[in-house]
Amino acid sequence: MSDKHAYEAFGIRPEDGNSFTVEILGYQTEREAIRLAEHWAAAWSTAVDLYRVPWINTTSRPWAADEIQFVCRVRPVSHEHTE
Repeated sequence: MSDKHAYEAFGIRPEDGNSFTVEILGYQTEREAIRLAEHWAAAWSTAVDLYRVPWINTTSRPWAADEIQFVCRVRPVSHEHTE
């Protein structure tokens, strides 16, 4: 998908599975939004759910379930070396 849409990334807490807003990614292509979600998954060391949202929301009002579209879940990549 090459059109630009608004995206948000939500982190997943491993201990209880609840989510928290990680980052408002702004208007991106889907490919770029996935790349940014990968960055935040690595930075937070947690899985990140990527959602397409209707607009950039900087208020504290959470999105209703029917306002957002799940794109994918990105997991942090381990950079451990095995010898």
